[in-house]
Amino acid sequence: MASRSDHGSPTHLDTFLQSNPAIKYIHYVVVTLFGTLETQILPIARCRERIRSTNDTHKVSPFSLWGGFGNVQIFADNFRYGSDHWHPDWTSLKAMDQHNASVMCNVSESATHHRDVDLGNPFHRCPRSGLQLALQKVNEQLNVAFLVGFELEFYLLEKTPDVGRGWKAPTAVPGCYWSSPIFLRGDLGVCLAACADAIETAGIRVEHFHGNLSPHQCEIALAPLPALASTDAVVQAVEIVRRTAQRHGFHATFHPKPFAAFSSCGLHAHISMEPPVAKETSDHFLSGVMRRLEVLCGIGMPFEAASRLGPEMCGEWQAWGTDNKDVPVRKIREGYFELRCIDFMSNIYLVIASYIAAGLLGVTAKEPLEQQDCLGSPSWITDKERQTLGVVRRLPSTSTASLIRLEQDRMGLDNVIGTKLMDFFLKVRMTDTKVDWKELQLVLY
Repeated sequence: MASRSDHGSPTHLDTFLQSNPAIKYIHYVVVTLFGTLETQILPIARCRERIRSTNDTHKVSPFSLWGGFGNVQIFADNFRYGSDHWHPDWTSLKAMDQHNASVMCNVSESATHHRDVDLGNPFHRCPRSGLQLALQKVNEQLNVAFLVGFELEFYLLEKTPDVGRGWKAPTAVPGCYWSSPIFLRGDLGVCLAACADAIETAGIRVEHFHGNLSPHQCEIALAPLPALASTDAVVQAVEIVRRTAQRHGFHATFHPKPFAAFSSCGLHAHISMEPPVAKETSDHFLSGVMRRLEVLCGIGMPFEAASRLGPEMCGEWQAWGTDNKDVPVRKIREGYFELRCIDFMSNIYLVIASYIAAGLLGVTAKEPLEQQDCLGSPSWITDKERQTLGVVRRLPSTSTASLIRLEQDRMGLDNVIGTKLMDFFLKVRMTDTKVDWKELQLVLY
């Protein structure tokens, strides 16, 4: 498939290095199904050797998409030995700091010797490839593309004075409110500005940044880009923030709910169809998303301990509304929506692929829009008012419930992004992990 092998010309690296002559290392990056990064670092000379060769790939262990936190025995029937091949997409190349750059990779299993690999489609478990497949199908069937922009929400935490005690939880600040400048007037504000500067230096445009609802909580909004480029960029921007914060003596955590007393953090996605579409197409796309929202929650917010489900953030009802942030899907204009049931513990490639797939299914089947425009919080109105709006279903109460529903009925999503990718996702996320997440979550996320 052309879109999964089109990884930029050999001149991309040379052009990049002309503008960034101090770069010494390229970080080859893959996002696992746990939403964590796997990174292998190559010196510039080795990258150039690879590009000049006929096979510009990097060979790694054969479990690079798994993430390594579940029970390996569940894969015993399929996974054997060999190697994964990482295919760098040089169009995604971005500088992380003065000496380091990163390139996002697709994962091929052609050399793994796994029992179930289709050599005609060795990318079938790669989420980045799944997004490319979804984008290709939408372009072929609807003749549209997508622009996507993300909002990064995170906490900047200070070190504790005691050695070995990690990072301090924020304390309540009198008068702190959304977009308050109160806690940005010192070192934290300097750090946040440095994070935004570093993102801009990498070539990722920042729309704005500000303090969020809780003390030490920050937001950086990224400008829209074509869907794949935007998804690459948000992964790279998060890593840039983490590295920059560490240099300034802070720890950046994107964990969805790190503190019970303070606001949660999301990864809201703004997605628009290009060129602009008619109301009928927009409504069918929205219907496809709304009909599948209960299973999309399990893909976008897959960790039980960190679930943002509920009236505080994503809303508890399956509802949409024009410029309404109290519902899971906010309509901004025809064909342009903000998707709010997403957090940083997801694989963002799979998330965006799944939402696009849901919308495509809605358009191709001409699914009618069952809910009316909700202009307030559905949790604060009467049952009769909700019935009038067609708001009759709650979102799943837990992430596990959403994943179980997805396991029971994939609602056509696998027909767009691939059955083996969805099989693999469910197998990984439904396994009983033995990791003590309380100790690792603030570090990993």
